[in-house]
Amino acid sequence: MQAIEDFDLAVSTLKDMGDDVKVPSDRIGGILRSMDCWVMYDGDTVVGVGALQIVENHTAPHVYVKREFRRSGYGKKIINELNEQAKNLGSSAMVGYTPDWNEAAKQMMLDSGYKYLRTESDLFITIKEFDNGS
Repeated sequence: MQAIEDFDLAVSTLKDMGDDVKVPSDRIGGILRSMDCWVMYDGDTVVGVGALQIVENHTAPHVYVKREFRRSGYGKKIINELNEQAKNLGSSAMVGYTPDWNEAAKQMMLDSGYKYLRTESDLFITIKEFDNGS
C-alpha cells in the first residue's frame, strides 16, 4: 500500500464507492484528514483505501474496497498492512467496529486474527492485541 500525502485520491476513491461507504460524501475529506491513510493498488488501479484512527489506548482500522474487487483478498491485505502500521506506531491493540449487517467484513476480521468482543449499537466489535515484541 502507498501512504497518502495528498488526500484527494482517497477522498475521490471513497466518493466513487457511493452507497458502499456509509459516510456522507461531504464529510469524507474531513474524516480522512484525522487519520493515517493508505491506498492499495492492483497495478495502476486503485482497489481500496485503508485508514488508522487513534482512539485512546488502541487503534481502529477502516477498510474500504471497491465493489468490483471485493472477495478477492484485498480487504484482508489492507487489514494486515494496517495491523503492521499500528504496531509500528506503538499501538497495543486494534479494535474493529464492523457494521453488524456486513457478514463478509465480519468474517474478514475474524479470518485476519481478530477476536470477537461483543455486539453493541449495531456494531460487531473485534480486537487484535499486539505483543510488545511483535
